[in-house]
Amino acid sequence: MHIPDIESMVHLYKHVYVSPHLDDIVLSCSGRIAKQLGRGESVLVVTVFTGDVEGKKKPRGGIYAQVVDIKGRKAEDGKAMDRLGVDYLWLDYIDSIFRYRNPIFRFGLFIGKSSIEAKLYEAIREDIRKICKRAGNRRLYLPIGAGQHKDHHILFRIGKQIIEQPTNDIEINFYEDVPYVLFPNVLKYRLKLIGITYSSLFLDKDATYMKSIMHEVRELYREIIGVPTLKLGNPLLKPFVFLALILSITFILLQSKYRAREISRWKMSPEIYDVSEVMPEKLAAIMEYRTQLQVPFWDVKDISLYFIKYSNFIGGKVGQYLERYWKMYRSYNSPQ
Repeated sequence: MHIPDIESMVHLYKHVYVSPHLDDIVLSCSGRIAKQLGRGESVLVVTVFTGDVEGKKKPRGGIYAQVVDIKGRKAEDGKAMDRLGVDYLWLDYIDSIFRYRNPIFRFGLFIGKSSIEAKLYEAIREDIRKICKRAGNRRLYLPIGAGQHKDHHILFRIGKQIIEQPTNDIEINFYEDVPYVLFPNVLKYRLKLIGITYSSLFLDKDATYMKSIMHEVRELYREIIGVPTLKLGNPLLKPFVFLALILSITFILLQSKYRAREISRWKMSPEIYDVSEVMPEKLAAIMEYRTQLQVPFWDVKDISLYFIKYSNFIGGKVGQYLERYWKMYRSYNSPQ
């Protein structure tokens, strides 16, 4: 059921999932949601950046046609939510694709809050506070920010701030953002940037932590360059992307070492969630985003193969489909 605004919320919800954009939650968390609903637990999905702008303010070009069609995307999202059987709420904040014309500025490596985005951050945080108060929920789900997308980072920082509050009684779960986690090494460097020791998580299933920067850049570049927005873009963009990847990974390594004392105060523990039995429902909901599948995925027919690969990467057995979540907590015994 669609809830038109925060003031129209009349039910309590055990779980509240916060999605940056129209499709993020279904791609990343719909397996867990399906299982929770199957147990009779109440779930609310809140999508933050669904505001529209005037046509002349929208990016132009064929590659943006489906992305900037907010009305069409909402229609698809509504179908996906109804298929899952979940209540959902759209907030009216402007997507970074409208805030930043240049795609480069939609992504950022810094964990800290940008002064440019400060007002936006505060407004969204207040809305999430109101939603949780009305929902009476005990669990809140937010993106971990893999892929370095600014909209995802805003929500991650809000979750981190909620944890810091001494009176907080809500359990925060950070989910791994699909499709970003499907690219090699992206999650590893995100975890490293926010202070997570990754070697124990990647040792059994992936040896990339032992590879050189250039090797990892080439791996990531081969995957990213297949994204439609780069395939059809300016040919000068491809070498720029390669250079940007080198600089980004180098920066992350330096940044994580420089901030080692600060980030060591935080700990995160992973939680693997087996969604194999509800994978048909998850795939059916994903398929409602017919226009958006042209952007994050390369072959709709083989969409399940991406989730098989991802599940295997995080420890799944043959035939298993998994989702992974993270719980962050303050390590008070860490050196100050």
